[in-house]
Amino acid sequence: MVADRYKAVDRYPFPYIKYLDYQEGQVKDDGYNFTTYEYPTQHNPKGIIYYVPDHGECGEDKGYLFKRCNALGLRVFSMDQKGFGLSQGKRGSHDPRVYHNIWNFIHSVGFLKGFQKNLPKFIFGQGYGAFQATRLIQQNPDFFSGAILVNPLYEFKHKLGTFAITKLRAQGLLNPHGIFPIEGLRESKEVQGLCDKLSYFDWQIGILNQTMDEQFEAVQKMNTIEKTPILMILSEENDYINTETARKAFNDIKIQDKKIQTFHDTHHYMLWLDKEWQRAEQEMLAWLSPRVK
Repeated sequence: MVADRYKAVDRYPFPYIKYLDYQEGQVKDDGYNFTTYEYPTQHNPKGIIYYVPDHGECGEDKGYLFKRCNALGLRVFSMDQKGFGLSQGKRGSHDPRVYHNIWNFIHSVGFLKGFQKNLPKFIFGQGYGAFQATRLIQQNPDFFSGAILVNPLYEFKHKLGTFAITKLRAQGLLNPHGIFPIEGLRESKEVQGLCDKLSYFDWQIGILNQTMDEQFEAVQKMNTIEKTPILMILSEENDYINTETARKAFNDIKIQDKKIQTFHDTHHYMLWLDKEWQRAEQEMLAWLSPRVK
């Protein structure tokens, strides 16, 4: 039961009252129940933000930030991915249909809620969620009014090397749900302390292989982003991504309405850390504000 699982939650980064601040629901796709979250505005929304959760986190975990988006008139929607958070599925499992599930949810929100077609629609993600958001922009070039990508591109190959990658590929055929430890690519104790017990930290082999394949294609297709305005935020102190790779990918984006902001003393999970998230939030809200009328 969902209610029973909520009893396991120890704390959130900031206190808020669940039944007042957001609405929880479920959608069914591919035979699974996916848990969804909606942070409503007091009046008719001026725009919509779709938040794509990072690897292992719940879609509700950025409630403190979503409430500030609400103040701009932006209604926020999110969904726990299959096997993560409160959604059904094998815990932390590899899912080749992940984009299909996310897109079905995003596309259905406007239809089911009856929003106007010309209402601005933004997509936002951190880490793995930002990487998935990048792929969704490339796959649906005319849909989004803008995207906020926080540390979007991983750099596994420079940490693994050729031999380890070959081993990873072979193991993926035999045991895609196995855990493949990568030095430096595990959330710090500081980050884990901010998460609840529904979070999942281990990287499974299937997800690593899928991410490497998808990222190669994503980088090759950055020059196809011609219609979606982009805000990219990077953390310089980062064990998860190669900031140079991200900057080169950013430069390949064709649209002129793009901005990149690098913070030199922040962690990959800056949106989790009390001392860092305000800086990213300030940048995001300043970028969003003139785009919402």
